[in-house]
Amino acid sequence: MEPNLEQLRAFVTAAEEGSFSAAARRLGRAQSAVSTAIMNLEIDLGVELFDRSGKLPVLTTTGTALLSDARHILDRGRDMVERARSLSSGIEHRVILATDEMAPPPFLNRVLGDFSRQYPRVELECLFAALGDVAELVASGRADMGLMTPLAPGAPRGLNYRLLHNLEFSAVVAPDHPLAALSLVSADDLAEHREIIPTSRGGERLGEEEVIGRTCWLAENYFIIRSIVEAGVGWAFLPTPLTRESLAARRLVELHLDFKGADIKAPLFLIWPRGRALGPAADWLRAALAGTPVGDDA
Repeated sequence: MEPNLEQLRAFVTAAEEGSFSAAARRLGRAQSAVSTAIMNLEIDLGVELFDRSGKLPVLTTTGTALLSDARHILDRGRDMVERARSLSSGIEHRVILATDEMAPPPFLNRVLGDFSRQYPRVELECLFAALGDVAELVASGRADMGLMTPLAPGAPRGLNYRLLHNLEFSAVVAPDHPLAALSLVSADDLAEHREIIPTSRGGERLGEEEVIGRTCWLAENYFIIRSIVEAGVGWAFLPTPLTRESLAARRLVELHLDFKGADIKAPLFLIWPRGRALGPAADWLRAALAGTPVGDDA
């Protein structure tokens, strides 16, 4: 026969308390019931868990080896009970968040840390995407909500949106790039060198009026763009939170621009579907994202 949870609970408690009588008191059961449960467990497993030759039972080598397995099974049993209670109360099993990688990590870490404490049994899936891919994930139902920086103002169709923050951008290059030698950089200077710009998996990209470089490379991830720029093959406008570490390590340098419109910002929106109710956990996460300050220095 396979062991049951009561047998495993008696085994673990006796091992922790050091005697069957102490385990019985902790479990609120008769000592004979605890002794019988452990004996039956030994019979089912075909091993001796305790050496009973002395005044007090002592774990055998086999018992010591199996103790962690027993604890793991009991923990999983408790997890199952807690998850069943959550599901029966209407709390969803999983929440899915799609996010642009430009969302500042400290902001996300703070909100997701609070979420884990509020809903410890709910699974959270984070999908990283670029540009319009975030909206598509939410609109299609693949994600419950998203954080995105849209290319065009206004909310995508079928979605609610809330402006959270305007993210600051800076123009950066590798220290050995020709642009790094200029004290002031004009739009014409930038146009002469390759610009690295974002794109989405669906082919969405910046409009012509938003691109300065006459030659461009495209990447769907700002972390990839940062790596390409660090390699010295081009320049890019990057979100300030993504450049701090590279600037401090001198893998990148910031360009000082001297033309109108050089102060670039991108709106960070929280989006969620219209006409599709969120579960309690997802709705809590939406409210937390909307109510937590973002800040480029968050």
